[in-house]
This record gives sequence, structure tokens and C-alpha cells, in this order.
Amino acid sequence: MTEFTVWRAIVDWVEDGDGTVFAACPPGSSVYDYKKCCLIDPVSKKRDEPDIMFALGKDLFFVECKLTLSGILYKGNKLNGENDIDKLLRLKKTYMEFNYDQQLANNYGVDTSLYNLKLGIGYAEGKKVGEFQNIDIVHFIVDNNGNVKMKGF
Repeated sequence: MTEFTVWRAIVDWVEDGDGTVFAACPPGSSVYDYKKCCLIDPVSKKRDEPDIMFALGKDLFFVECKLTLSGILYKGNKLNGENDIDKLLRLKKTYMEFNYDQQLANNYGVDTSLYNLKLGIGYAEGKKVGEFQNIDIVHFIVDNNGNVKMKGF
């Protein structure tokens, strides 16, 4: 399994389950089946690209995908010192201040008044190194057969 197969399994799961994928950018941007999700904070001018943006019912999800949970938690050598969880929480803060409303409407046809924002992380089952619990984060766990389990929702 790879980061791409985690991403692909979640995108397919959303579409097969009556969800709507508004934007999805795979690792390496190698598939162009979807619009790339690019959000620019109008105040800080910071540009962010969640891996997948989709709706399930009345919930709008911003999801980051990695092969492992530890990959999601890893801060690495990033200049801003953020991991994917930090990024998602920052995106939520900006979203809650209504700073993305116009971009989401114009670029993706998303009316934010219709949705509750949910944050998610996707990773492979059995690749969960470390523990992470946050009531604001939904886990999308992909098994070896490409099936997705949603946890924490």
C-alpha cells in the first residue's frame, strides 16, 4: 500500500457512498480527475492544499492522507513547523472566520452555509504507529483490500 492508494480508496469510498468530491489532489499531483483544492487565507495570504475536500450529507470534510498515522503527525523539516493535524486545525480556524466562503463558492460550488466543517485524516490500517485522539478529527482507515472505515464520527 502507498499514500496514493490510501488517497484513492478514500476518494472512491466517498463517491461510491453518495458523497460529493469537490476537489482532490493526490500525492505528487499525478492524477487530474478532480480540481486541485487550493485555499488562500485572505488575511495571511497563506496557501493550503488539503488532499481531499468532499461532502457527506451536511458535513464538509477537509482530509489529509498519508500512509501512516505517524506520517500525519510528523512535523519534519517544514519551515512553519506544522504537521498535518496543525494544518487542518488552522484551516478550520480560518474557515470558521468565514475567510474561505467566497473561494469555496467560486472555485468549487460549495455553499458553506449548507455544511458543518469536519476534519479528517486518512491512513492505512496496521500502519498506525503512535496514538492520536482529538474529537475534532475523523479517521479514515484503509484496509489492505481498499475498504475504508470511518472512526470518530
